[in-house]
Amino acid sequence: MDMELEDVYAESLELEKDVYFEIGELLNTDYRLFFIVDALIVANFVEEANGEVIEYIAQLCVLLGVDASYMETSVILAKIALYQDIKNTKKADIEKVLPYIDDFEYCIGKNTIEKAFWLFRYVCVKVYNDDLWGGYSLSWKVRQISKVSKGDNIAEYRPKQGSTTYVKASQDGTLFQFKVEKGYSCGSVGVISHPSDSGKKIEQWLTKKYEGENVTFEFIDESNRFW
Repeated sequence: MDMELEDVYAESLELEKDVYFEIGELLNTDYRLFFIVDALIVANFVEEANGEVIEYIAQLCVLLGVDASYMETSVILAKIALYQDIKNTKKADIEKVLPYIDDFEYCIGKNTIEKAFWLFRYVCVKVYNDDLWGGYSLSWKVRQISKVSKGDNIAEYRPKQGSTTYVKASQDGTLFQFKVEKGYSCGSVGVISHPSDSGKKIEQWLTKKYEGENVTFEFIDESNRFW
């Protein structure tokens, strides 16, 4: 295109609102999120955000029909990208962006993304079959990758000493089930996390969490089986 940048900018200012609405319709929703986040990052590259640029982005978002919740998600993602950390971000805000954060690995470091998921992971049960009555294994009461609510009965087992233990969900989330092996002994592990999390990522997290115990974990990718 044989035009100077200044001319392109000047011409863009003469566009009618209808043109922006057409552009908004053409932009895929996923690409729209990238566009807004990248624009917010650029606007905040210096220590103090450029007020005119922020106002321009806000007005453009209005023209593109971006709702408040979508804009909030964009702001949170841009903030995490700029800080390359989540320590200044509320847990409730982090939860809002977890379904999208993996797609922003190009501007948010892997370690920062992992830290975001760590906040929502909780090991709810970890038992070995050798410690159970009669050599039986733990019995899951919900399916793999199932949504659970705090207080739900998710598993039960009977130790060699004592009566049956009922495992209750300590928080809302999604249950991820794993096999664990330590030498010749095997058992079961359950982790409650955010639904946007993945079994393979949690498997790596467990390996690091218990690296001093010389154990291995295996995510059971069977969403329709009780065991």
